[in-house]
Amino acid sequence: ELQSLILYHKQMTTGLSIKKSSSTESQEELVGINDMSLKQKFGHFLRPQMMKPLFLIISYFFFFYASGFQTTRPFLVTVLETYGISKDGAENSIVVIAAVGVLGYAACMIAVKKIGKRVITLVSLGGCAVCTFALAAISAQGNLTSWFYGIMLAYSFFSSVGVAPIPWMLQSELYPFQGKCLAAGVAAAASYLIGFLCTKWYLDVQNLMNLEGVYILFGCFSSLGFVFLYKFLPETEGRSFDEIAEHFNPKEHKPKIRNAYL
Repeated sequence: ELQSLILYHKQMTTGLSIKKSSSTESQEELVGINDMSLKQKFGHFLRPQMMKPLFLIISYFFFFYASGFQTTRPFLVTVLETYGISKDGAENSIVVIAAVGVLGYAACMIAVKKIGKRVITLVSLGGCAVCTFALAAISAQGNLTSWFYGIMLAYSFFSSVGVAPIPWMLQSELYPFQGKCLAAGVAAAASYLIGFLCTKWYLDVQNLMNLEGVYILFGCFSSLGFVFLYKFLPETEGRSFDEIAEHFNPKEHKPKIRNAYL
């Protein structure tokens, strides 16, 4: 991959034709990129090898916010008060919840090399779904149970261990060399826009559906994200850029990339 990066850098700086071998992406003869018109560059950006991973990562960002924890974070004190916790207790609780979130990020750093991003993603979304449905049940019951704090801490951990950090890792792995920076910028902008809209509309949705309905909605989106990413997210850990590119190449009919676990 280092040699591929070197060749790509030479091509982009000199505009010379470089023909690379050994992969689907690099078997094409790349001629005069610097001389392409804006229309040609735009068409090149819209090729399936770029659009498929871009759509996948934007969808991943959507499910991250739709799983609920990041969306409710600015209103977490209010949410805890709705469950009957005092304001002082809520303010103290969010410190512990945030600390557990940090542990989730650390666990992701340790586990990602061993079990891969795909498994962590599915565990994360599955855990978020279970926690949100449980929080909805507690809200419907109307009584704060001893399970509440444990569920909220688990919710913070599951959100932080997978769906929060992994889409940013995938930004550097799924895109082809050509157009990688533009695609990463588009996906990042989409992430911030989705986050803004989810945060802006959260209180309106809560007023419309009550807290119970909101957590049911989060649970449904988490479950949908689990199914979607189970079907479409390849395992990138331990794979070369060429192998990842082949996964998104419509001309190839090879088995989709999975790992030993899923």
